[in-house]
Amino acid sequence: DYLIAGDSYDITWTAKPTGVNPSSNVILQYSTDGGSSWSDIPNANTTPNDGCFTWSNINGTVLGNQTKVRVLQSDNYNATDQSANAFELRGNLTVTYPNDTAVGNVGSTLPINWTTVGNITKVKLEYSYNGGSSWKVLANNLNVTGSPQTWTWNINATENTTVIGKIKITDEGNANTYNISAGNFDIKGSLEVVLPNGGEVLTYDGTAKTYINWTKQGTMENVTLYY
Repeated sequence: DYLIAGDSYDITWTAKPTGVNPSSNVILQYSTDGGSSWSDIPNANTTPNDGCFTWSNINGTVLGNQTKVRVLQSDNYNATDQSANAFELRGNLTVTYPNDTAVGNVGSTLPINWTTVGNITKVKLEYSYNGGSSWKVLANNLNVTGSPQTWTWNINATENTTVIGKIKITDEGNANTYNISAGNFDIKGSLEVVLPNGGEVLTYDGTAKTYINWTKQGTMENVTLYY
């Protein structure tokens, strides 16, 4: 099991025997070190003993797989219980740009924007030109300096063009914490006709050939020529 920093989850418990001290409150706490130390869950240091509490905006200061929750009866600390097993607390990453309205051009730049919740220190950015079937690393071990954050992608002249582009961001400390941009964005290449480029006189004699030359930026399998 895992929880994601910044999200909300229900904590549930039962009290036995039923009806004993029905007016008593409980204290809910969490631990990120397997139960060696405990901190009060915000707004739950005294909460009704009704069997359910919504833990909102979970603190992600310490991430890892040694998280536990415990409940204590407020007037009798001997009446207590904790999670049977530790669970994982993950950070939260969200790519906010590019999205399905974005267009990037080969040979230019495109900002990649994201938000971070929790103590994520380094991230990896990847690009897919085929809708997520395969990924190419754009940058790794990028320091997280705040949220939101931006990294500038210099789209090189040999980059794959696409209309189903996606960006993936991954926590370098936990490969299970990642996010993929919503929708599909475009990466467009460019073409430039070199010959003929004006001033030529083309004469049709039934056998002559004229070469049309061009240059390109970006990968393109086929082009269509018009006159």
